[in-house]
Amino acid sequence: MVRKEFVNHIPTVSGCDEVMIEAAVIRSGAKLSYAPKAIVHNIGAAKLGEYFRTRSRNHTMHLVTHSRLHYDASTLRFRTIVGPLVKYTAQRPRKFFYIVVISAFEVAARSRGRWSFYHGDTKMTWEPTRSARVRP
Repeated sequence: MVRKEFVNHIPTVSGCDEVMIEAAVIRSGAKLSYAPKAIVHNIGAAKLGEYFRTRSRNHTMHLVTHSRLHYDASTLRFRTIVGPLVKYTAQRPRKFFYIVVISAFEVAARSRGRWSFYHGDTKMTWEPTRSARVRP
């Protein structure tokens, strides 16, 4: 949720509207706040290949936002991810293998996204993730 008075102008430098809104809120002088009890219903990609493309695309868009607005999405910085990931792993040692596999997948997707960014792709437009449009 965003209060209207904090978003006068939303820049359009990348196709990632969430980060564009986030940057506009910060630029207006407001602060972001985490709402741990918020319930959000999203339908993500159901196919691994589509999920990989989505994660890669998001990373490309975050890099575009960083380069053009000098704003980092909260998940762009490595250090903001490592601490919670280590804590989660320590609390659930039986899930270590899954965490390693998912982390490797995320590193590969981000590497692909970085490659796209360095080759001039902004991901302003993209093909929709078809499996995310189907309700189970």
